[in-house]
Amino acid sequence: MKPVKEMSLGELAAYVCTHLQKYGIHCVLSGGVCVSIYTENRY
Repeated sequence: MKPVKEMSLGELAAYVCTHLQKYGIHCVLSGGVCVSIYTENRY
């Protein structure tokens, strides 16, 4: 696994989501961060 400081925004979001799920916390990413990930910051 990459160090956190070397992760892309999408990788970091997936990392956080995965760890929250271990504790029964379900998250949904929305808003500007989704646009940034989807367009690779080209919006």
